[in-house]
Amino acid sequence: MMIEIFGENYYLDFTALDDLVEIKKEPNSEKEEEGEEGQQFSLIKYDILKIMIEVVMSEREEIDNNLGVIKTNELSLPFKLAFNTLLKYNIIKTAY
Repeated sequence: MMIEIFGENYYLDFTALDDLVEIKKEPNSEKEEEGEEGQQFSLIKYDILKIMIEVVMSEREEIDNNLGVIKTNELSLPFKLAFNTLLKYNIIKTAY
């Protein structure tokens, strides 16, 4: 059972998260010629997104379990900013 937040059901898209932090390799880069393998990612983007996800996941607002509603006017500023940013970058998506 999913809990409704802001009138929608949301989930974290791990593929979108992976794509956002991954550093795309240029086809003719020297590293590719040297045979280096493995995924490279932006540590700064990773850390910021990690913090935003932690903020969203740890919000302590009361939820009415019968209604599945969160009081949006009582949410913290860090939660609102993190949720909106993750939504804009398609890390948080609606389930339907």
